Amino acid sequence: MGDGAEPPVRRARIGLGSNEDAVRNLARARAALARELDVVACTEAHESEASDGGPDRYLNQIVDVKSALPRAELVTQLKRIEADLGRVRGPGARVVIDLDLLLVEGEFEAPELRGARHWRALTEPGFDVSWNRCDA
Repeated sequence: MGDGAEPPVRRARIGLGSNEDAVRNLARARAALARELDVVACTEAHESEASDGGPDRYLNQIVDVKSALPRAELVTQLKRIEADLGRVRGPGARVVIDLDLLLVEGEFEAPELRGARHWRALTEPGFDVSWNRCDA
């Protein structure tokens, strides 16, 4: 944008997931997102199986935000929030919080996330896809 114009504000959908003190960590993640982005709405939380077939169950939620950040910068911001909230990656690590950028207005979804539990949750019977005001 070399013309000095501000980048457009677009809606984006972020998938949240946790299998460690999940209710608390989803709330912490929503609060962190609200401090940095314009949070518009969120779904009800939904429990799902682990995507790797393990015994842990996850609590998942999708949050709608508005942002002028390009996709890559938004992903970087989400990974920083994960780290700030205590996310540790590696075999056997509990998932304190997982934040995945699922959709950005005007772009196709990230195909690598198509099998992610957030996507599965949207298509599983009984998942509440109604959007609510999102209290952090």
